[in-house]
Amino acid sequence: MRTKIIYIILVAISSLTACSGFLEENSQNMAYVETIDDLDELLVGEVYFKKDVNYGFDPKSAPLQLGWASTASSRFISHFLMDDDIEELVAGIEHYTLGSTEAWIRYSAAATFYWQPNPYKDHEGVPYKVSSWTDYYKRIAAANSILFQLNEVSTEKKDTLAPRVEGEARFLRAAYYFMLVNTYAQPYNKETAATEPGVPLKTSETVEDRFFARNSVAEVYKQIVNDLERAVVCLKEVALFPRPVRANYAAAATLLSRVYLYMEEYDKAITYADEAIKHPAFSLLDLNTHPKDKSFCSLSSPETLFSQRGTFMAYIHANDSLQGGSFARPTAIQTSNGYTTSENLLASYDDTDLRKEVFFVPHHIDKSTFRCLKVRELNDDVVGEDHVIRLAEAYLNKAEAQAALGQDGEARSTLRILLEKRYAPTDIPELTESGAALVNYIREERRRELCYEGHRWFDLRRYAVNSKFPFTKAIEHKAYKYIKISDTEGNFREIGKYVLKPYPEDKAAYVMPLPDYAVLFNEGVLEQNPARPERSLLPLD
Repeated sequence: MRTKIIYIILVAISSLTACSGFLEENSQNMAYVETIDDLDELLVGEVYFKKDVNYGFDPKSAPLQLGWASTASSRFISHFLMDDDIEELVAGIEHYTLGSTEAWIRYSAAATFYWQPNPYKDHEGVPYKVSSWTDYYKRIAAANSILFQLNEVSTEKKDTLAPRVEGEARFLRAAYYFMLVNTYAQPYNKETAATEPGVPLKTSETVEDRFFARNSVAEVYKQIVNDLERAVVCLKEVALFPRPVRANYAAAATLLSRVYLYMEEYDKAITYADEAIKHPAFSLLDLNTHPKDKSFCSLSSPETLFSQRGTFMAYIHANDSLQGGSFARPTAIQTSNGYTTSENLLASYDDTDLRKEVFFVPHHIDKSTFRCLKVRELNDDVVGEDHVIRLAEAYLNKAEAQAALGQDGEARSTLRILLEKRYAPTDIPELTESGAALVNYIREERRRELCYEGHRWFDLRRYAVNSKFPFTKAIEHKAYKYIKISDTEGNFREIGKYVLKPYPEDKAAYVMPLPDYAVLFNEGVLEQNPARPERSLLPLD
């Protein structure tokens, strides 16, 4: 039996490598599966991302990978770079030539930041490999094998462990397909989802001697929903881990609520948001009593439902980056070429909004600029912005769904519960909006609350195709050029801007190209996305 189990798992993982080119390495940790405990260990080692970033890793020794450029964690950053919450911050010398990590990421990610036809190239046009595609499919393949083996392993302890292992595997498989389809395919549109190409679905453990084509967006979402609906059943009675680094019922319900919100299945979005909201183990963090100099996002926070821990943004901030993500520490350095929080995002906060002071700190070089510091200390309590799920999202999902259904009073009441924890009692905004104005207000609250947690880019895409309340906007990213004075002196000046047009005018740019190696290995069966237009530098206003 043991030999058969080992063979099936190894071949199932290898099949994606051989047939589709999704993967370039086989798992080396699947050779000792006999019991449900072995599957649990396999889940942690092969389906979850590593919990910690390798802080000793030098990013200049390896490609950016369109993801967290570390040997321990390689995931998407594209959706952090293309929205309206981020802008460049350049000061001092052209620091990337001296090995600055924050300058290097800016240098390597420029094509993504400027929505260029090939985002997998650096400033000099040198291509780098995007490994996130293989990283996700590798973990999906491992999840497939685990789900199959649940019926094959020893029956000892299955009654207690099997529901949790199945629930976590299904939750993670759904989360990874959610990331893939929202990165490499058009947003879910009720009218076109059945015909829009999504990403390839592989949910079987069996070896298939064929190349893989793209399933439709609707088919991918159906699989995500099926997995999450089963996950909430499996995890409902499962005891929580001491810290939310493993999937749980509230996290699965919130993610399912999000998926239904994207699909405009508003009643179901409300139902599953309520499941998370009423969970007795979680509650909203009250900023009226929370110390302003302490981390907002932490594993010990009562509203953190799930996090996969360390991320590449955590790594850059640990090295004194000035990136505008949710990880950083305020150690001062003299020069910087990185990213920071956009003026547009900062302007959306009222002066009385407690989040403005808790989330952001003035930049130590340019005091007129602020960077987002949802995490102030790098320690074992750290929360990664990669797949983080917080209870606040459940309230926002519910409020938006209620407003979309015309339940304006209920939506205002739901939102007020969140705002009571984000404003002093005398400063809570009076909510009088209704209809489209209320939906837009809730969406802006979503932006303010969930900034730098991976939502904004996907939200802008789904707003554009919403059948009831469509919303689109153009996004501008300024460009800078370094003016050299001497070998050690110089400065940057604005030279223009790149503009992403509203979604209906620029659809191709709202989708990342599939990695070339995946298309080539599948010999044309895997259809590439329409070419993105060349984007020219435009003069400043």
